[in-house]
Formats: sequence, C-alpha cells, structure tokens
Amino acid sequence: GGCVVLAQDTVAAALERRLRARLGGLRLGDPTDPRTEVGPLPPGTHPPEEAVQEAREEGAQVFQAPLPPLLEGGHRFYPPTLISGVAPTSRCLREPAPGPLLVLLPVRGPAEAVAVASALPQTAAAAVWAQDITVALDTADRLPQGLVWLNALDLPDPSGGCAAGAADTDLDEVGSPRGVLGGLGGVPGGPQVTVDDPGYPELAQAVAAARGAAPGWGRLPGASRARVLRGASAALEGGHGTPKDGDSGDSGDSGDSDGSVRGALLRWAARLERAGGAVQEVPGGRALVTRRPLGVLGVVWAWPRPLALQLLPPALALGNCVVLVAPPGGVGPAQRLRKALVAAGLPGGALTVLSGNSRGAGSRLARQHPDGLWLCGGDA
Repeated sequence: GGCVVLAQDTVAAALERRLRARLGGLRLGDPTDPRTEVGPLPPGTHPPEEAVQEAREEGAQVFQAPLPPLLEGGHRFYPPTLISGVAPTSRCLREPAPGPLLVLLPVRGPAEAVAVASALPQTAAAAVWAQDITVALDTADRLPQGLVWLNALDLPDPSGGCAAGAADTDLDEVGSPRGVLGGLGGVPGGPQVTVDDPGYPELAQAVAAARGAAPGWGRLPGASRARVLRGASAALEGGHGTPKDGDSGDSGDSGDSDGSVRGALLRWAARLERAGGAVQEVPGGRALVTRRPLGVLGVVWAWPRPLALQLLPPALALGNCVVLVAPPGGVGPAQRLRKALVAAGLPGGALTVLSGNSRGAGSRLARQHPDGLWLCGGDA
C-alpha cells in the first residue's frame, strides 16, 4: 500500500532525486517470483488514480515510472508513483491509498516529524532513518506506531505479529470476576445501595481530563512514577489522605486494613525502578522491546463484587490514566487512594472516581471511547 516519507528539509531534494531513480528501476511482475519488487494490485482494488489526479491538480509534482510490457493480469499493475510538493490537507495524505504510491513531505526536524506522523491516518508500523542513534531512539519512542524499525525495513516483529497502532486497539470486557479476580480481597461491599449512575456529561468530562493528563503522566520516567506510588503508600500507612469528618466517604477507614493496596503500590514502584527495554535477537538484527501506556482506561466495578483497589496501581504504574466507576461501598476508599496519589504527585486528571452501580454505566463509559475498558461484576 501507499507510504508517506517525512524527510528533513535539508535533504529532501536530494532524497527525491534518489527516490525517482529507484522507482524507475523497480522490477514489476509475478508476486510469487522472489525477484519481483512490485506486484499487481489485489483483486477488486481500485487504483489510486483519483488521489493522484487530485494531488496533481493541487499543484503537487507527480513522478510515475513507466510500466514495462506485462503479460497476464497487466491491467492490475499500477506504475510506481512519487508525489512531492503536496499540501498538508491533500487527499493522498488524509486517505491511505493502495498500490505503489509514495508521498514525500519535508519537515524541519524530528519534533515536527512526530507531530505530522501523529496526525496522519494510523498505520501499524513506521521506520526511522538517522545517523544519530539517540535521536532515532527518541523519535521512535514518540511515534504512535506500535512497531518502529531503525535504519532498516521489514525485520520480524519480536511479538510474533505486526504490532497495531492505537486505531486498532480493541475495548476488552473483563466480565468474569471469578476467573480474572478470584482470590483477591477488596473493600467490603455491604448491602446494595441504589445510586444514580454518572451521566454522559460527567463521563465525558472525566475522560477528557484523563486524555489531558495522559501525555505528561505516560512520558514520565519510571523512577518518577515510582516515587508517586511510594509516596501514596506512605500516606495511606500514615493515615494521610483520609477524609475528615463531614467529607465524602463512609468512615475514616482507608479501606486497606490488610495492607493489600499499599503492598501493590510498593510492588509496582519496585518494578518501575527496575524496568527497562529488553533487547531480543531477530533474523537480520536486534529488537528493543519497551512498554508503552495504553492511554485512558475505563473501569466499571458493579455490585456484588467488592472493589479490589489493588488492581489500580498496575494500570497507573505503567503510565495509564483511569476513570473508575465504583459501587457506593467502594467510593470512599477509592477517593482516599486518589487523594493520597495526587498528594504524592499524580496529575489530578489521571485518576477520577465516580459513583454508580448499574449495568448502564459500562455502556455509557464505552461511548466515550477510552483506550481500554474493564467491566467487573455481574451488573457492570
């Protein structure tokens, strides 16, 4: 399919000349022939002629390598095409086109390249070519793609597949508390209390706040996030962050009488302090595998399952932001955990706690399009 090349403006002209020469020498033919570099379009695929013509009418320069004489199925081949001088709003950038289509776009540096790449339609993979390996690694870490090659193309994905980007993230429902959460203690639920579930405005505001906090929290070094978790653990142990009389909450109890929440905070702080990328050997090179936050995680915890607060530290530790809809018996302890985390340095929007306990809360939160969704309990 089509590809966008973001090139440093100081080398864009020279790169364009080399790309034209390379496209003119590509070998077209049978895709089963190992010598073939460009095969035919898949059956039923329309050639990208409309997008190319629109770019030409907008003033872009279009180079197309001549098609050699082709035998059977020749009508399904499209000439290797390079488009340069394109407008940022051009269709060939907004809509991924099939076929051997290359769009060249100059940028002023790595920061602008990351900004432009993040605004383009999401792709599964990207490649960074640079002389400075430090710049290459930093740029790769900031790109939205799940798989980034450095000074290479088509090395095998160490995860065993093609790592999808954010556009391909599914919302998974964790709806079996026994299988997923069996054996975990929690805040006693008490008798069921009927409360109004959060409405669309409350949920939209919470997700928007989480979206605003996610870039800063997710990009903090692991050691910095570990300090927040350790600070929250110390605050819970010392009774700090507990609401005073008259505050919202059912009692002064932190909801962590067995120390499970403090233990989870300390365990994940220790993991963050030891965390780092893993280098794996792959055919043709080496792969650096690092963890990237999912983004905004929605959690709806419904009656009758008691709220297991110790499941929140892992999500926060890995750089995610959380919107939690908790049953009435768990709202107070969840708010106390949030207050301890914020006092220790967690951004205010990174954890929001709302009260609710009906089946509709999960579907309403899903309509706010979080990057992940946990539905826990029989009525979530």
